[in-house]
Amino acid sequence: MRVTSRHQQTVILLVCLAALGYFGYHAVEGRHGLEARAVLVERVQHLEAERFRLARDETRLRRNIDLLSDDRIDPDMLGEQARRLLVMTHPHDIVLVPDSRSRTTTARTTPQPPARPKRPRETSRVN
Repeated sequence: MRVTSRHQQTVILLVCLAALGYFGYHAVEGRHGLEARAVLVERVQHLEAERFRLARDETRLRRNIDLLSDDRIDPDMLGEQARRLLVMTHPHDIVLVPDSRSRTTTARTTPQPPARPKRPRETSRVN
């Protein structure tokens, strides 16, 4: 039987502790460690929320495309899109204008165009 000296046991113990420290550090802080996993889990949650938002937007856009398709055009949707693109309103629309000072919204009705004078109808008499 071979007996190791106290000095050799101390060196072996220090090497084992150093290896344990090295692997322990990399298990927590390394590229595939616990910290990296936490960052990846947070990123997955962020991307899932973005995917849900994009799916909702896609559904809304597909519905709008279906409403504007050639075979069936929804007149309300067409009028809404035309007014939005032309920056115009219908005389009976209520326009909500945000008040920048108080962060509230005030309702204004669109001004009514002046009434046109009615022309008398021409009647033809047959004699």
